[in-house]
Amino acid sequence: LGFIAEEVADIEPYLAFKNKEGEIEGVNYDKITTVLVNAVNEQQSQIEQQKKTIDNLEKTVQSLKAALCVSRPDLKICK
Repeated sequence: LGFIAEEVADIEPYLAFKNKEGEIEGVNYDKITTVLVNAVNEQQSQIEQQKKTIDNLEKTVQSLKAALCVSRPDLKICK
C-alpha cells in the first residue's frame, strides 16, 4: 500500500522524488511524518479557533433568546 507519487507531488512537491528524466518516480516516505504533524497542528489550531467562535455564538444566541423571551414568553423557544 502506498500513495500515488503524482498526487503527492501536486500537494507537496517536497515529498516526491524524480528519476533522471525528471519524471515523478516515488514518494519520500521518511519525510511524510513531518508534513503530517505540521498539518495536524494547523488543523488543531483551526479547531480551537472554531470552538471559540461557536462558544461565542452560543452565548449570543442565549442572550438574544433571554431578551426575546422577556417580551414574548409565549414563543415556543421560551418554553
